[in-house]
Amino acid sequence: MEELNLSTGFSNRAKIVEILKNLQSQEVNIYGHAAKEFIGLLNGEAGNGFLVELIQLSPDCTELMDAWRMHQNKPGMAHILSLLSTIIDHPAGKSKNVSVRKKVENFARLIVESKLDDIYSELNTRESKRQSAALNLLASVVKRGVGLASEVAKNFDFKLPALGKLSGVAKKGTRESKGREPKRSSRRAFVNFAMSFVESANPKLLRWILQQRELFSGVLRGISNDDSDTVVYVLSLFRDKVLSEEYLIPPGLRSVLFGSATLEQLSYLSGNPEGGAAADVAHQVLLMVCTDQRNGLMPGPGLRGNEKRLFDLMKKLKATEVASHRELVLGIVCSSFSLCSAYFVEFPYHLEPRPSPSWISAISLVADIVSSLDINLLIASLTSSSDQDGSELVLKCITPQVCSRLILNKGLLHTSNLVRHGSLRLVLESLKILCGLIHAIDGIASRDDNKKWASMKCCIQDKVRASLPDPQVLVKLLSSKRQKDSKISGSRLKRRAESEPTEVELKKKKTVMSTHGDDDIMIGGVYVEPAESGKIEEKEGSESMSQSLATVYEIWGIDRESLIVDEERDLEDIFQSKLLDVLTYYLRALPVSFDGTFDFIKIIPSDPSTLSSYEITSLLPLIAEYVLPGGDFDRIPESMYKHLQPLINIFLHLKKRSIRDQAYILVRAAMISTGAFEGNLWEIDCWFRFEQFFEASSVVIPFLCDAVSTLGNSLYKYMDQMRNLISDKKPGFSPLVLCILQKCLRLLDSESGSFKLYERSIISLYVCNTLSLILQSQVEMSMLPGLINSLLAEKLKGYSSKEKDIKLSLCEWRPLRNLFLLSQNVSNQQYRHMFTLPEISSDEPLLSKSLFLVLSKVGELINRGQVSLLPNIANSFLFSVICAKSDDLIENLPHVLSLAKEHFSSNFPFLALVLFLERDNLARIMDCWPELLFVGLRMLKDETLCSENVAGAFAKYLLESSFYTLFGTLVGCGYHADLIQSVELLELLRGKLSDRPVQEMTFCLRLVLFWGYHALSAYVSEPSDQLEGFSNLCFSLVEIIFDHLTLTYCAAETCSFMRFLPLELVDFLFEHPLITELLSSSLLSGDALSNGGLDQLRAFSKENLPLVSRCLLRFLIKVYVFLEQLGSKLNLKGPKLLLKKIQLQFREMFEYCTEKSTYGHLLPVYCVLRELLPFVSSSELLNLANWMFSLVESKATVSGFGSEAGTALAFVSLQFADTAMEMLFRCDAVCNPFWDVKEEGFDFTNFQMVYYQILNSAFNLNLEFVDFFLYKAVERMYRCKYRESITSSHFCLAVLSSNILTNSPLKLINYCILPSSKVKTRILELIIESSPTHLKLFGKLLIGLMQRDPCIWSLFMRSDDMLEDDFVNLLPAALVYVNKSGLKLAQEILAFYAEVLLNGFSKWKGFVTRHGLTEIHNQLHEPEILSLDEFRGYFEKTLLGKAVSMLRHFF
Repeated sequence: MEELNLSTGFSNRAKIVEILKNLQSQEVNIYGHAAKEFIGLLNGEAGNGFLVELIQLSPDCTELMDAWRMHQNKPGMAHILSLLSTIIDHPAGKSKNVSVRKKVENFARLIVESKLDDIYSELNTRESKRQSAALNLLASVVKRGVGLASEVAKNFDFKLPALGKLSGVAKKGTRESKGREPKRSSRRAFVNFAMSFVESANPKLLRWILQQRELFSGVLRGISNDDSDTVVYVLSLFRDKVLSEEYLIPPGLRSVLFGSATLEQLSYLSGNPEGGAAADVAHQVLLMVCTDQRNGLMPGPGLRGNEKRLFDLMKKLKATEVASHRELVLGIVCSSFSLCSAYFVEFPYHLEPRPSPSWISAISLVADIVSSLDINLLIASLTSSSDQDGSELVLKCITPQVCSRLILNKGLLHTSNLVRHGSLRLVLESLKILCGLIHAIDGIASRDDNKKWASMKCCIQDKVRASLPDPQVLVKLLSSKRQKDSKISGSRLKRRAESEPTEVELKKKKTVMSTHGDDDIMIGGVYVEPAESGKIEEKEGSESMSQSLATVYEIWGIDRESLIVDEERDLEDIFQSKLLDVLTYYLRALPVSFDGTFDFIKIIPSDPSTLSSYEITSLLPLIAEYVLPGGDFDRIPESMYKHLQPLINIFLHLKKRSIRDQAYILVRAAMISTGAFEGNLWEIDCWFRFEQFFEASSVVIPFLCDAVSTLGNSLYKYMDQMRNLISDKKPGFSPLVLCILQKCLRLLDSESGSFKLYERSIISLYVCNTLSLILQSQVEMSMLPGLINSLLAEKLKGYSSKEKDIKLSLCEWRPLRNLFLLSQNVSNQQYRHMFTLPEISSDEPLLSKSLFLVLSKVGELINRGQVSLLPNIANSFLFSVICAKSDDLIENLPHVLSLAKEHFSSNFPFLALVLFLERDNLARIMDCWPELLFVGLRMLKDETLCSENVAGAFAKYLLESSFYTLFGTLVGCGYHADLIQSVELLELLRGKLSDRPVQEMTFCLRLVLFWGYHALSAYVSEPSDQLEGFSNLCFSLVEIIFDHLTLTYCAAETCSFMRFLPLELVDFLFEHPLITELLSSSLLSGDALSNGGLDQLRAFSKENLPLVSRCLLRFLIKVYVFLEQLGSKLNLKGPKLLLKKIQLQFREMFEYCTEKSTYGHLLPVYCVLRELLPFVSSSELLNLANWMFSLVESKATVSGFGSEAGTALAFVSLQFADTAMEMLFRCDAVCNPFWDVKEEGFDFTNFQMVYYQILNSAFNLNLEFVDFFLYKAVERMYRCKYRESITSSHFCLAVLSSNILTNSPLKLINYCILPSSKVKTRILELIIESSPTHLKLFGKLLIGLMQRDPCIWSLFMRSDDMLEDDFVNLLPAALVYVNKSGLKLAQEILAFYAEVLLNGFSKWKGFVTRHGLTEIHNQLHEPEILSLDEFRGYFEKTLLGKAVSMLRHFF
């Protein structure tokens, strides 16, 4: 192998020597052939080796330079230059081999320094081969790097006359430009030479070289004739370097490069459909140059730009034919509205409506331009210009003059579908932009309160209104569709009739047609006949329907490939859908345009199935904009309730959530239009809780709509009836309750055959269960039950007791019986009866066990296998279940579940509803089939739902049932404690509450609170474990609901429903009987505790409260936490009044306990108030604490201090005072939404009095817990002066705290010295640090005690000596004195403590342990020490650290 390498190297060297020798020949054929051969070898696989060998043989390339001199100015010189270019540009000469790279670079530099004149000579020749070789040689030198490129740029003469001719582009005015094409054989080399600078240059060199206009003008002006690779190479370099921010090319220089000719060349390239990569990069460069202000053509802040050049380019672009040109035009007009308006003024296409592809493309281009306008730039244009100039410019862009009102009217009324679609799309885009602009102007006007914007908005609206089509044209098109549909449906009905209609019938038809208002009208100068507008003829020529659809999809930007086959739309559907969108935006942007001339509610079809899903999607926003402008429920048309039924049908049959929500808003609006609800939205929601009834039977919706219509037509009649039944009280429900219940009773009593038994039963079920829901959501719990009782009692008057039982046992009357029982129990306050199962009568009708026979018959029919009969069998099965008695249904429940599981799984939601609507059904299931429920719950918990068995089917029933139906059945299950207390049940209910709308959660809250109130009321009258378990379940659910409400509020603060929901919810909560009735009685129902003393009082918590108080406290805490999240967005008078009421009850009970020297009766209200203290203002708490101290002190002056009751009451007073001071000194106290500082103010005198009351308690009681409260008060005031003040109130508080500490009684020093404790010593430290007077007194007393001065001892009334423990406890205070007074004055103290400490340290273990020297006595938790500095800081705070400091001062 080694021999082979040696032989190869030898042969390479020999070949190189031979070639170099031949290069010296005078014969052009010989040296030309040698140059070509060497170029081939260098470009071959062994090229690297040949170059390295060449450099080794001739380091200075002397032979090559000799060949240059020998053949200079001769015809074969091109071969030599090409060889040198190949050598200099060879990759091996740029490799990591430093010696080779440097030799090649030196050779290239030698050429630049000494051979440029020879190169000029070659360029001046007329031989393109020699010129190209010279340029390629220079290019290879430049590409070596920025150094050589700079030298070439510095030395080369760019003004050389011959250089400009080499680009292959003729100058204007020359013979070549007027006649034949110039030669282009040297162009590739010219481009290579010019772009080599761009490829190698740094920002500085690039800025200089780009100023050589002739060089780069030649490159760009002829680029459209270059091959694709050259175009991509040149434009990629310009894109990545010249147009890049990184290279800092000035905008003016960039704009010079891209002149009109260059832009035109680039547009040719980008518009070439076969251009491939060249077209793409040309389009990218054009977009950057024409739309980016930094590139010099587009005007911008501080940049003049060149709009004329851009405008000239826009007029030359084929925007209707080429997609890239269209995108470029859109990019330009988006960046400059002046160019946009100018383009529309000189629009290069005719827009007179005609059914041609060119017209469709032109009108689509106008629509695209309008739709691409940026609202923010429009606002900026209005802001920067004068009112008139700015608005005129904006109007020219939004409503182009090229598309006048006359043209748009003609286009909309044209006989061609395509023309109508194109015209309508332009109108839609203009209105969309106008809506966005008006919305932005409204936002600015509301923020700045500037009349300029309001007047500008009116001006824009007026001028746009004059440019858009007449509203009557749009209405006419809308009426045409309705008229056409009515004709089609009429023709279908008449197909069976063989005779022609009579004259009378024709007159009737003409009369009916005239009611639609379709008379002849003159609109915008276009005469429209009813026949033409009623049925627009299709004149698409030879164009097929599929081609028309494709064109329409293109007009509207619909992706046909993404459509499902079932979603394929015809032309008229699309047009009507978009027409509805246009009307929606028209009403939103120009609300006064129609001015009541057209009732849009009338376009709601009686049968929504005649509309496509797309038309429905567009219809709902239009109706919402018409009846609820801005979401305002106060402007709903009075007759909207007449269209309730189609709106309900739309709502029920839509699947998409957002569209269903829109439909439901309109359903609400239709209900509100009756005038009966007074904004009572939750009751409206109740009437639509049971959607399953609507879907199961076609009679329920008409029955409800008929009742609503009757109510709307006779509102005052039903209001008078309600007033007579419930006196003058304001009801919490609407007259619809009365109206629909009367209709239901009349239906059930009717003997006509218009309604079948199951239909009457399902209507009865729907009405009674909805009324039951409304009853359970009432705050005032007597009016609605009283109304129901009155109506049912009146209906049953005259029947005997037995006849009543028989009548109410019928399947259609059973729901009324359940409603009657519930209302009676509520009215008569028979709470206990509400939680017990009604007894089943033994006198059952003969057919009471008929469900089994029906189920058997259903099974037989199914087994026959007749698939066509399954829908009828399913209906029979459902209605049999509805009509069955409860005990019959429960007895056959497994059979029902099996049939439903196997054959009627789609009916599970309705069956679940029917099964649980009877409140006692679940309890009876527990009694009859105990394992069924628990197995089902376990399946749901483990997520192992299996419908292959009965338990799995029942679990699915549980899953499908709603919260309010399932929870209602739990009322009768109280004696099943294992069910009520099961975690699985609570999780099931929690899951039904999660991810629900806020309105539904608030309704569930109403329901739960209703039963929670009655469960607690029943418990008060007759306590039981069952009622306690159900009460705990209710208030656990209350906590879950409030958690969800809090999260929803925080996540959706801007939703429209939050504008009214919190206030409505607050009113409901604080007017609920739970608070107005039960709370007061529960707080005053405490029993005296057994003798447990203060420890038992301190350990008393909310878990020790009676059930009622405990549940109510859980409820109140959740309510106030929720309200705290709402913060200042609410009027909190209700919550504040409740807190004041609780405080008042606390005062009454505290005064009673003080008088009776007891405290047991105080505990319930004390515990509740203690938990709610965070929501009480500190000012109120200080007032309350001051009052409590005064009461305890006045009682103690009579009976003496130290009694057990007095100590307990003093503890309560101190606790409240401590909480008040903590709230006051906390930085975020002012953020408490329940404390408005401006409203309540703050009494600093009261704060001072509370502090002195704490001092008096400490002096009088001398108990450790009092000292601790005193320490906390002193520490807060001490820290306050070191805290950075946030507000003026905090600053005043800091000043007051400093004064209080300074003026503390001197008696406090005596109290803290003896008897000593660590808490007292800490108080002493803070006091003497704050007050020089107290510091001086402490020093005298301490020295006197050390010296055993009798006078000092007499002050403490002690005859015995101080112990060592007392002095050690006082050491921190003594150290403060030493540091404050100086070492000279404290020598005696230092000496005394040195002796004590040294003696103690000699007995280290016992001394440290006895005095706790390593503990920080004012810190509750051991800190985590992570560094030496933290350890040092911790040690200095310990008693041992202070002892070391004392000894350091001594020594």
